[in-house]
Amino acid sequence: MSKFLAFRNLWVLSLLLPGAGFFQGSDCAEDGVAEFICGVPSAEDLIRIGDSDLVIAGGMGRPDWSFGGFRIIDVNTRAHYEPEPDYSSPSDELYAGCPGAPDKDRFSVHGISLRSDGSNSYTVFAVNHGGRESIEIFDMDVSKDDPVISWKGCVILPDNLAANSVTHLPDGRLAATANPQRTEALEAELGERALEGSLIGGVYEWGRDSGWSLVPNSEIVIANGILASDDGEWLYLVGWAEGIVRKINRHKPETPTVEANMDFLVDNLRYGPAGAILAAGHRTTPEQLLEKCVLSDVPVCRVDSVVANLDPDSMTFTEIVDLPATQEFGGGTSAIFVDNELWIGTFRGDRIAIVEDARDD
Repeated sequence: MSKFLAFRNLWVLSLLLPGAGFFQGSDCAEDGVAEFICGVPSAEDLIRIGDSDLVIAGGMGRPDWSFGGFRIIDVNTRAHYEPEPDYSSPSDELYAGCPGAPDKDRFSVHGISLRSDGSNSYTVFAVNHGGRESIEIFDMDVSKDDPVISWKGCVILPDNLAANSVTHLPDGRLAATANPQRTEALEAELGERALEGSLIGGVYEWGRDSGWSLVPNSEIVIANGILASDDGEWLYLVGWAEGIVRKINRHKPETPTVEANMDFLVDNLRYGPAGAILAAGHRTTPEQLLEKCVLSDVPVCRVDSVVANLDPDSMTFTEIVDLPATQEFGGGTSAIFVDNELWIGTFRGDRIAIVEDARDD
């Protein structure tokens, strides 16, 4: 039996067990606006795996970082399962400072980035919060029916920083958005500082020999999504609390930055059709989102989800989807096109929303 079917059956069984209700929704039927793939917990970030029929989702899991990890979804059948990465190999020498494999029971995936290494071979870069603040690196082989994922190493974040999103760069380096690390003791204080505009994050770039360094012109109020141009010249950075996307020249800091002032709180960025950037987020205020979702234990973040096309040259945008929140889905954080379908993930919930015929190209 394929793991897609086996894990789907196990997920159905798990919904009947005590303690599984954090992600459980009462209904997976189409709501007249969107269809859903249910049983995918907290799919904060989504990426289609090359030209394959698979999507990989990063799952943040519960507030204690349990039930996080990757999810693999078949775009044709919409069946999905949680892969079991192989953590048995030592860290690759490229990541010499890595102390060893993460705690697989607390592996919590926030942002993800995918690099093609040739036919059916990829490297996955995943922001992890469970047990340590790190970028975890995996090899992924999709040549067989079920992808084979093997842990390769890690890069530990600087002290007191927590990453949000990561992008690989063509010169072998990494760039990640990071903010002051949130701890239970500082939860309320950091929330207040975010609202005041004094919680400053930014983009930190990592190289094997140089380690981490702050990218010039990248300091911003709550750094969130990040994307790099194919040649690595430009970085696109989200300032979540201000609803902006900033364009930075990575090699020439004297180049003026350009900002798109979006009318919603942008979360993640992904390339879409015709080179446009898909900006996904939520139509609310920082105060409302912190109160309703981030600083609460609600199973679903019930705020409207928005997706826009952003032109990376002119930095102008056009909204393509405004998805009202329901009892079962809200708080969109990432969007990708799968053929003519727009898939939207969320950091708080048990499903992925699918909107048909959303392309405007």
